[in-house]
This record gives sequence, structure tokens and C-alpha cells, in this order.
Amino acid sequence: MITTGTTTIVTKPLPVSVKKIWEEKQKISLSRERRATRILGIIMGVFVACWLPFFLMYVIVPFCKSCELSRETVNFITWLGYMNSAINPLIYCGFNRDFRRAFQKIILCKNV
Repeated sequence: MITTGTTTIVTKPLPVSVKKIWEEKQKISLSRERRATRILGIIMGVFVACWLPFFLMYVIVPFCKSCELSRETVNFITWLGYMNSAINPLIYCGFNRDFRRAFQKIILCKNV
């Protein structure tokens, strides 16, 4: 029974088959949400791992008089950040079937 203001609606319990279908859809939805959360976590983790050294370097080095980084270290940290852009398509290909198919078409020069 559902009461809204002055109106009362009497509802019947759902048949078992409809209830099972609804529960199965809920499980599938929850599974997709978990997968999306995991993929987002991986993408964010890789982003932080690639760009955090770059930003820390440019925040700490100007204020640290004794911190002298070699040119090679600065280049490595900078290119580590740039590598994030190269790693992202690989992550997406690993976890997204549609992206994988499109990427294969591009790499193999197949007509779309």
C-alpha cells in the first residue's frame, strides 16, 4: 500500500518471475557499476603515477635551495607525464570492447 497525501494506492506483490527478473537486472547493473569503478580507479591511478612527480618537481624545486635535479631527471619526469597520453588508449583497449574494436580498425587500416 502506498499513501501519498490523501490518496492511497493498494499494490499487489509482484509475481515471482517478475521479481527474479528485476533482481537479475539489479545484479547486472551492480556488476557494471563495479567494473566502471574499477576501470576509473585504474585510469586515475595511472594518471596520478604519471603526473604527480612532474607537479611535485615544479612545486618543490623552486623553494628548495639544495635540490638540484640533473637535466636527465627533469626530462624523465616530464616524459613520464607525457607517457600518460600513450598509456590511456592501452588501458581503454584492455577494458572496453567497443574501444578495442575501433582501435583495431585504426591500427589495421580497415575501412570503417
